[in-house]
Amino acid sequence: MCEIFFQYSKSGRINTQALVSLLFTAVREASHNNSDGFGVFNEEKQVLKSSDKLEYDHINRIVEEFKGSKFVVIHLRMATQGEVAKRNSHPFKHRENVLVHNGSVDTPKRFEKGRADSYQLLREIHRRKDGDTVQAIRDSLRKTSGSVSVFLHDYKDDLYYFRDTSDFTFGEIEETGEIVGATRRRRLHSAFPNTRLELFTPSEQEIYKITDEGVVKADRFEMKTLYRGGTDSVYGHGRRVTGETDYEKWRKKRRNEELEEFWKK
Repeated sequence: MCEIFFQYSKSGRINTQALVSLLFTAVREASHNNSDGFGVFNEEKQVLKSSDKLEYDHINRIVEEFKGSKFVVIHLRMATQGEVAKRNSHPFKHRENVLVHNGSVDTPKRFEKGRADSYQLLREIHRRKDGDTVQAIRDSLRKTSGSVSVFLHDYKDDLYYFRDTSDFTFGEIEETGEIVGATRRRRLHSAFPNTRLELFTPSEQEIYKITDEGVVKADRFEMKTLYRGGTDSVYGHGRRVTGETDYEKWRKKRRNEELEEFWKK
């Protein structure tokens, strides 16, 4: 599972100390298991990314480049589809649309061979946009199976978040009103141990728009559902389940390998 960290300022410029706290937490607690690349983007669609593991040495550069931003989205990658390479590190950018994703998906169309599934998802959404990003998200996910936790900054400079079968928690810092977020709730407690946070878990299958008014529901969506048991019809005798993603298969394989190693000792 990849991990995402988020910071948004309602006043126009993010608090630098809060950004440093998020980055230190990302390195200390998340980068070891998500070492296949990292990336950052902001409201200007400024992107910094690498195939390297996020280290303490990277923090100064990130802070210098993004300290004047209204928001930043930070992504640490665990590769499940696509090689470990800079082009497969998040964020992905296509025609003024920028996306980061935690999860694993199967899209109906593959746009570039060898590219990560998250890049395919961005292209799929862009293909269907027709000027309405929310409708494009709904139409794309209806034909996509898997799990998603996504930040999308569209060509109209609107920022969206949506998730299904992947975790994420937002928090509002009481003192400053800034909105922060992390894939794992405990990362927020680690980053802001002496800060009063109002925590909020976004609902699954909801699209949220993030503005100075907060994290606001914009619409609902449904993802493609697979069927097992000899039929792909809702009227057949198959059991309606969501498909096992590549990430879930990989985790199952890793668990089995870890168990084998344990019993060998």
